[in-house]
Amino acid sequence: MKQTNRVLAILLALLMAFSFTTIAAQAQSVSPNGSGGGTGGGNGDKKLEIASVTVGGADLEGATVKAGDQIVIAFTNGMKDYYTDNMTLISVLKADGTYANCELRANDDPTNENAKREYIITLGENDCSELTLVIGADVKANNGNTLGKEARYSFTFEAPETDEPVVEPAQPTFFERVKLFFVNLFEKIGAFLANITGGIPSWIFKLKSYFGGLFA
Repeated sequence: MKQTNRVLAILLALLMAFSFTTIAAQAQSVSPNGSGGGTGGGNGDKKLEIASVTVGGADLEGATVKAGDQIVIAFTNGMKDYYTDNMTLISVLKADGTYANCELRANDDPTNENAKREYIITLGENDCSELTLVIGADVKANNGNTLGKEARYSFTFEAPETDEPVVEPAQPTFFERVKLFFVNLFEKIGAFLANITGGIPSWIFKLKSYFGGLFA
């Protein structure tokens, strides 16, 4: 009987030790700040900041871009949860304050481990050379933190070169050439007679006027 009680006590002790070990392991798997895995990088209560704004791997500020180029906005926190709201707070403006032609989307590249923190802007054709990217102060991360202040990035848009059509001068028609011939002829005759007689006969003006209007 005593031996049975001893066995039961040992089994109970082992069971309690196993239970405590399991609870401790589960507690360690949770991040101390309570963020856990979140939904795409919540980052607990981490402050939201802009990590970088680039185009073609270089800083956007002062860069020259063209239609089809992609601007990558990288934040320090996950940005998927409030994408719809954030989309209205990020824009590209022309020099006159109107919206430029562009498309904003979340980075959905599954091979990019930083995609959950990035937005991508694809530029379309624009008729303005000076553009400004504006990121509003209320842009919000998955953890609810906002940017806190507006950010602006100025850059130059380069429109594609277009070949100006070469306009060939219109060639005079046959009748226009005949008209021009007689008009010039009577002008020369009139000038010749003026040198001889001191005046141009009136019939010269009549003939010149006649041939000038003949093929009009």
